[in-house]
Amino acid sequence: MELDNWETLLEATESGIYAGAGSYLNSVNTDGTVEWVIHADDQLRGITVNNGTVYGSDDAGYAYAVDIGGTLHWKTELMFSTVSDGQRTTHFGSPLGAPIVQGDTVYVTGGNYLWSLGIDDGSITSHLKFGESEITTQVVAAGNRLFYGGGPTVIRAVNPDDGSSEWTFTPEDARAAGAAAPPVITGDSMFVAANEVRDSTPIPAMYRLDTADGEVDQRTVLPGPTTWLKFIDGLLYALIDKDVYILDSETMSVAGYFSPDTESRHFLLVPANEELYFTMGKTLYRLSTSV
Repeated sequence: MELDNWETLLEATESGIYAGAGSYLNSVNTDGTVEWVIHADDQLRGITVNNGTVYGSDDAGYAYAVDIGGTLHWKTELMFSTVSDGQRTTHFGSPLGAPIVQGDTVYVTGGNYLWSLGIDDGSITSHLKFGESEITTQVVAAGNRLFYGGGPTVIRAVNPDDGSSEWTFTPEDARAAGAAAPPVITGDSMFVAANEVRDSTPIPAMYRLDTADGEVDQRTVLPGPTTWLKFIDGLLYALIDKDVYILDSETMSVAGYFSPDTESRHFLLVPANEELYFTMGKTLYRLSTSV
C-alpha cells in the first residue's frame, strides 16, 4: 500500500501495524487499509507499542501516547527552565529514537537528556543529563538498566534513577569507535554494531556483549556499516547499505542476505502474526507481497 508521506517508522503487533510517515502516525490493518491517522507537530522520530498504547516522539520536541483505537491520551513538550544569575534558560529536548516503557515510566532521549514521563498523564518526572557524553542512539532497556551509544564510547549502561554509569564498552585498540545503531538485547546478550578505526582503517563490526558487565562474548566483521538491527526468532537482521544481512545470533556468521528491488536506503522489518513487514520509500510491504 502507498502512504501519503515518506515512510520512516514501523511497528507491528497482533492488533495491527503502526507506521510513522513524516509527521503522520498511521494505524494500518493487515490487509493494507488505513484504520486511523494522527498528525504530530513535526517529523516523527520513533514509535513504540506497549500494552495497547502507541508512544511516539517528534522533531518539535513532543512525546505522545495514543491508544490503539486512535485516541490521544497525552502530549508532552520536553522542556525545562533553569535560572542562573537572574537569567532564565529554557532547555528543549529534540527526541532521538523511539520512547521506551518500563513499569509506570516512559523514557525519551532528547537534547542529550534522558526524560522520564509518567505513563498515565505524560508528566515529566525527571530530566537526567548523562555527563558530557553525546547520546548518539536511541536508549534501550533491560532489567534495571538503560543502554545507549554515546560519543566515542560504543555503549554505556546507566542506572535510570540517577543517571550514574554502571559500565561502558569501547573496543580495545580501536579509535573513533561509535555505535552505528541502537543495540539489540535478547536475554542476557546485547548485540552492538560499531564503526571501528584500526591503523587508520575503518572496520564495521558486530559485538555480542554480556548485559551484566559489558564483557565481549564474540565479535565478527561485517561487510559494511550497519544502520539498524532487528532480532527475530534467533536471527539478527542488519541493514548494510541497501542490503539486509541475516546473521545467526549464536555463531555471528552470515546466514543469508537479500537486496530489495529499490534504490531507497530505508528499510525496517517487524514481525507480526508470523509475517514480516517492511517499508521502502512510501510503500508498505508484506514480505514479499506488496499490500
